[in-house]
Amino acid sequence: MEIDAEMSTPVHIIDREQVWMPVSGEFEVVVDGVTERVKAGQAIVLPAGVVRQMKAVDSAAEAFVAMTVGGKAMMPGSENKIPLPWAE
Repeated sequence: MEIDAEMSTPVHIIDREQVWMPVSGEFEVVVDGVTERVKAGQAIVLPAGVVRQMKAVDSAAEAFVAMTVGGKAMMPGSENKIPLPWAE
């Protein structure tokens, strides 16, 4: 996953646990309203079903993201599950 400087993902939910392992830059991660920062050399576990958003801090950031096959994304307040092509 790559995010350009000061850009962020939409606020969303993933139905699988994910592990984010930044390899460059720094991410601001908001999970259920709690903000953490994670940078290259660290990792963060995001539980399934939590509302989340990731933002690249100061410069572009890149991370390896691991989860079980078949994960789907949802927008808060919606039951519409969006397939993640990279997770098939």
